[in-house]
Amino acid sequence: MIKLGMLALALVVAGCGGSVGEGTSPSPTPSTPPLQAVVATAISDQCAPCLVVGKDRRLPLGILNRDGVPVADATVRAQVSLVPPGNASPQPLGPAVDAPYKGDLLEGKGVYVMHQTFTQPGIYQVVVEARKGGDSAVTVAHFQVVASDPGLDIGASAPASHNKLASQVSDISTIDTGVPPDDMHYTTIADALAAHHALVIFFGSPGFCQTKTCAPEVNVVKVLEAKYRAKGVDFVHIETYKGGRPDANKTVSDEFDQWKLTSDPWVFVVDKQGKVAAKYDGPVTAGEIDPDVARVAS
Repeated sequence: MIKLGMLALALVVAGCGGSVGEGTSPSPTPSTPPLQAVVATAISDQCAPCLVVGKDRRLPLGILNRDGVPVADATVRAQVSLVPPGNASPQPLGPAVDAPYKGDLLEGKGVYVMHQTFTQPGIYQVVVEARKGGDSAVTVAHFQVVASDPGLDIGASAPASHNKLASQVSDISTIDTGVPPDDMHYTTIADALAAHHALVIFFGSPGFCQTKTCAPEVNVVKVLEAKYRAKGVDFVHIETYKGGRPDANKTVSDEFDQWKLTSDPWVFVVDKQGKVAAKYDGPVTAGEIDPDVARVAS
C-alpha cells in the first residue's frame, strides 16, 4: 500500500506529480507572491521533494499563482545552491539558467525543466525568478538530494510483472480508468521482457489521479506509441489502484509495489536486455521521453 500524506502539499496543489493520497489547497494570504515556485518531483514518499546524486539530473519546477493553480508559459530562470549545515551561506552550483516550459499535451499542467549535476547528497535550494504578464516574483524552494535511488535505479532489472490483459477481464475499467481506455493492455511486462522487446510502461490512474496529471500523461505516451510500436517497442499501462478504483485504504496494484512506486504518474523506459533505461515522475512531454525510446528501439 502506498503511504499517505508523506508528500509535500505543494506538489499535490501544483498538479506536478504526487503521492496517492489526500491534499487541500492552503488559503492565499496578502503576503503570498503572485507567482510561487515548487520543486515538482516525488521519487519516493520517504523524501519528497527529492532527487538522486548524479550527472545532468532533470529538475522540474512548478509555478503556481496565489490560489495554488499551475501557471503555464511563464518566463522562468533558476539557480541551484547547496545549503550547508548551520548558518553558512548557500553555495551556488552554477549561474542562473533558463527553465523552459514543458507542457505539450499536458493540458496546462506542465512544468519548467532545468538540468543540474549533483555530486553530493544534502539539502539544496533553487531560487526561481518567474514572470508572466504583469506578475513577477522571486521565490525559493528547498529539496533534498539523496545518495541512492530509493526505487528502481537506472540500470536495474525490470520486474517481470504479470499484469492483466484486456482479453482477460470482463470489465476494462478494472485495468484502465481512462475514458476511453487506451490500447496498452495487449501484453504483459513479463512477456515483453521474455521476448527481449524494448518497453515503455505508463503507471497511473487516469480516472483517479490525485494530481489530475495522469490522463494528460496518457496522451503523451500515446504519441510515442504511435511512433514506436510498429518498430517493435511494446507499450503497457498499469493502473495505480488494485481493481482500478481506489478502495477505502487506497490499495495499490501489485505492479506498483513490484516497481517500488509511491506516487503517480510515472513513465519507465526499459531496454531489450530488460534493464531500466530511463524513468520520469510527474508530468513529462513526449519530446523529453522520445530520445530514450529511440535509443532502446534501435
